[in-house]
Amino acid sequence: MSFCSGKHGCYHDLCVFFITLVLIVTATTAAEDPSTILSRFQQYLQINTAQPHPNYYEAAEFIISQAKLLSLESQTLEFVKGKPLILLKWPGNDPTLPSILLNSHTDVVPSEHHKWTHPPFSAHLDSTTGNIFARGSQDMKCVGLQYLEAIRKLKASGFRPMRTLYLSFLPDEEIGGNDGAGKFVDSDVFAKMNVGIVLDEGLASPTDNYRAFYGERSPWWLVVKAVGAPGHGAKLYDNTAMENLLKSIEIIRRFRAAQFDLVKAGQKAEGEVISVNMVFLKAGTPSPSGFVMNLQPSEAQAGFDIRVPPTADQASLERRIADEWAPASRNMTFEDEENAKAISLFEDVVHLNDAIEDEAKRMENLVKGIFAGNLFDLGSAQLAELFSRDGISFLASFQNLVPRPWVIDDLDTFITKWSKESWKKAVIFVDNSGADIILGILPFTRELLRHGTQVILAANDLPSINDVTYPELVEIISKLKDEQGKLVGVDTSNLLVANSGNDLPVIDLMGISQELAYLASDADLVILEGMGRGIETNLYAQFRCDSLKIGMVKHPEVVEFLGGRLYDCVFKYNEVLE
Repeated sequence: MSFCSGKHGCYHDLCVFFITLVLIVTATTAAEDPSTILSRFQQYLQINTAQPHPNYYEAAEFIISQAKLLSLESQTLEFVKGKPLILLKWPGNDPTLPSILLNSHTDVVPSEHHKWTHPPFSAHLDSTTGNIFARGSQDMKCVGLQYLEAIRKLKASGFRPMRTLYLSFLPDEEIGGNDGAGKFVDSDVFAKMNVGIVLDEGLASPTDNYRAFYGERSPWWLVVKAVGAPGHGAKLYDNTAMENLLKSIEIIRRFRAAQFDLVKAGQKAEGEVISVNMVFLKAGTPSPSGFVMNLQPSEAQAGFDIRVPPTADQASLERRIADEWAPASRNMTFEDEENAKAISLFEDVVHLNDAIEDEAKRMENLVKGIFAGNLFDLGSAQLAELFSRDGISFLASFQNLVPRPWVIDDLDTFITKWSKESWKKAVIFVDNSGADIILGILPFTRELLRHGTQVILAANDLPSINDVTYPELVEIISKLKDEQGKLVGVDTSNLLVANSGNDLPVIDLMGISQELAYLASDADLVILEGMGRGIETNLYAQFRCDSLKIGMVKHPEVVEFLGGRLYDCVFKYNEVLE
């Protein structure tokens, strides 16, 4: 992910920095004996940070001591007691530019001591081969120390970075990272860092060559559910939950095999195919001794980690999931984990907005939430998996939006109209699934409903890229409503969902569905959200009522056309005067 701005190109700067980093690490100078560098590495390796009882504090003391020697700023963050996170900072010449975060972790996996040639925390150096034997020598204490050694040599050469550089040494990565990275990226500290790119570990190299890894494929986390009538284990039934799930697993397995065959045959690289891996199976009725063995379960689930390259036909994959992998005809359903995680954050986002008493400031906050949500598009892998987990990156992105004034900024005019008079009916053409619709548009919609505006949400009938579909939107809203049919206390009787009549992100307003045309006939506000709907095709469209085009600029071609910055914001409001 990059929030690049200004005349210094982020990609160019980062490439130069990365190449410099590698060259500096691999080249030693006469200024320091290589054995001294190895000695520091061995000291770090000799600290036993193996799970499940890592010595985090000793590792933290070592890292902070090295930071002091390098005149780096340091702070210890302890979101969970006993799990310190060390954050180092090398200020850049231009602190307004997005920063670089070099990430590593201090913990290592357990080791079976009796299977080691040398004790795993001895950091034994073989003088013949130059190999060091230690747990963490590859995963990933070597990388953390390489960061520090690179900075040591860069500082000695007089180099000063243009951007601010951060180094993070995280706890608990080997057991999921929930208490380290998980809480770090949800913190105010991380939000204020304005991180443009994260460099992290890849795979160890068995040679003296360095390999760079990048995350280009979009992660889709899919949960397939099957239901069926429960029954005694001695009976035979058609279409049981387990039978239906196993059929789907076999269909998915065949798809996976076909993709893998392309890699094995050398026709495609691994990053060019859709990878599908089953990560969990869940079924059965628990008992004190394990599971009830004579009862057929009424529900069974399987989870899949799917990675989709940008060249794949995402709409085709979504149809395959709905029609083949989890068809309703076999009592199957599926759940997009992106939506599930955004739904889990919905009430928190709403409460944050409701806590703002000033209506103008609350509306500005809601608009910024739309931009923060609109950033997340499965067609452009915005963040590495760890830093987008649980939808947390939405909150950080909210803090790091391009500052106002935006490339087109009519927000003040919109708020002035809003503060004087509410619209009677608003039609909103929505964009992406996940954080965009759930954490951006729906809190904004809820605010309109609070002020008495009837809202029509218009969504495409068929999936295209990451667009939220009409059936999907109906399901999302039903999950967000409480038992009284309210959205966190707000009545939804004036909320309707309609089929837009279009199947593409670039929308043709001449071809909307008859249903939507009827519902929108007396609307006094039309909102087009997203780069395709609001900017690329309808930025200058004229309406007989008030209109708002809102979207984030995510393509360089659009940046050039508008004269703004990448990830700049467009908020174009046109008021029709009576």
